[in-house]
Amino acid sequence: MPKMLAVQIEEMLYGANSSFALYSVLSSGAGLLIDTHADEELKQRYLPPMYEGRWAGSMCLTEAHAGTDLGMIRTRAELQADGSYAISGSKIFIPVASKI
Repeated sequence: MPKMLAVQIEEMLYGANSSFALYSVLSSGAGLLIDTHADEELKQRYLPPMYEGRWAGSMCLTEAHAGTDLGMIRTRAELQADGSYAISGSKIFIPVASKI
């Protein structure tokens, strides 16, 4: 659906129940992130159940100093020559999707 229409629906959901609204908003954000950055295998595994509403996306901040302020996150993942990532910072985990 066009984002302008989605924003209007999201506003109604937030007005009715912000906790419930987060279900669709975080799932949508996680789906867009996967669609933009994941390889085809991950897209095939995660996107269908997320878009069908069987799985939900989430966002979990685990850096003690950041709280809920995304701008304060300092953890970095740097791609290495061998295809692995070097992680620096205090990130513990980042769940992408959870089965409902």
